[in-house]
Amino acid sequence: MAIKLTNTHVGTIYSQTRLLSYKTLFSWYSGLLKPKPIKPPHKHIIQIGDPRLRAVSQPVPYDDIYTEKIQSLVKHLAGIFKKYNCIGLSAPQVGVQLRIFIMGLNEKSLQEYSPKERKLKEITLIKPMF
Repeated sequence: MAIKLTNTHVGTIYSQTRLLSYKTLFSWYSGLLKPKPIKPPHKHIIQIGDPRLRAVSQPVPYDDIYTEKIQSLVKHLAGIFKKYNCIGLSAPQVGVQLRIFIMGLNEKSLQEYSPKERKLKEITLIKPMF
């Protein structure tokens, strides 16, 4: 099958529909330049001034405390806690709006206490909803 082109058709493209509109092309291109938002739980601690720290956190239902989701969040909090050498860390500080926090003493603070007091190293507190 051969296509016969005349001089009037060479160099011109006739189309009834546009493949890409300017708006679609602009949003696609700007999406390449903008960083994608990081989904919680974050691997860093949210700093003061972030509006998520002022938001009201949701209580944790008592039945959900031993679920995989909450237990993995507690493990994540413990990892961040040790990474940044904290004394206390709450779930909203890593972007999760739940009433969970972990507290304990780091190695520097432990030296100031007796061995009996050192037994109370880390404590994870969850305020469940009864």
